[in-house]
Amino acid sequence: MYTSLLFPLPLRLPICSAYMLLGAKHKATVGQVEAQHKEEVSELIRELIAAGAEELRVTPVGGEVERLNAYARSVAHFPTAVKEVGAEDADLASEMRTLSHGPLRLC
Repeated sequence: MYTSLLFPLPLRLPICSAYMLLGAKHKATVGQVEAQHKEEVSELIRELIAAGAEELRVTPVGGEVERLNAYARSVAHFPTAVKEVGAEDADLASEMRTLSHGPLRLC
């Protein structure tokens, strides 16, 4: 089980991943992703939270999607970007894209 001190760290990954991936996909800022693609980003956040919770063997308390979307509104002007995959990351990226589930199916 998690404590209130430990769970915020796993929440950082979904907001960065979800908003950066979808922002790059839609060529949008964090605020534009939240406003114009809210259902898509919320679905991805739920997927990332579920995968992280399963891997870490923790139970989310609920409300994570709402908290992350509210945070996104507070940093609405932030740009989004995804680093290009370099040669050293190509094998890993190729392997991950072959998975039928998970967030990379969006890429």
